[in-house]
Amino acid sequence: KADIDALGFRRRFDIVFAHMTPAISDFDTFDKLNACSKKYCLMSKPARRRDRIQDRAFEIVGIGGGREHDDGIVHAFEYLWYSGLRPQLVYSDEVWESARSADAMAAWCIDRARLLRQLSPAEEDAMRAYVAGLAVDGIVRETVTTTVVTMYWQV
Repeated sequence: KADIDALGFRRRFDIVFAHMTPAISDFDTFDKLNACSKKYCLMSKPARRRDRIQDRAFEIVGIGGGREHDDGIVHAFEYLWYSGLRPQLVYSDEVWESARSADAMAAWCIDRARLLRQLSPAEEDAMRAYVAGLAVDGIVRETVTTTVVTMYWQV
């Protein structure tokens, strides 16, 4: 947890940009993003996402549905709007294709799940087994569809 005052980052930068990162995940981190800028901020993240393999891996360990919609950008917009700012939004529909080894795909799913909660060794094994079962010649292919929202505003 970075101390932006101790680091000398408060109002230091003309532009602060958070691009497709889970680092801006709550009010405190969003507030730090804002506080580091003296002029402009941008935040870009997937707001609607369909990731068949990751979604199913999450379900296997009890991480429920609803993960396809990330309302963080909505809350950020609302906060800025009610603070008197005028955030602007840009949308981009995207399709991402990937091919990874079963081990790499399982590690990806496990790491993403750990952002939401702690996993037991048995849960990690269940995710690995699910992903391994999808592999063809050791490779897992995935198609992700998403709407990326970029929000920008003057501080």
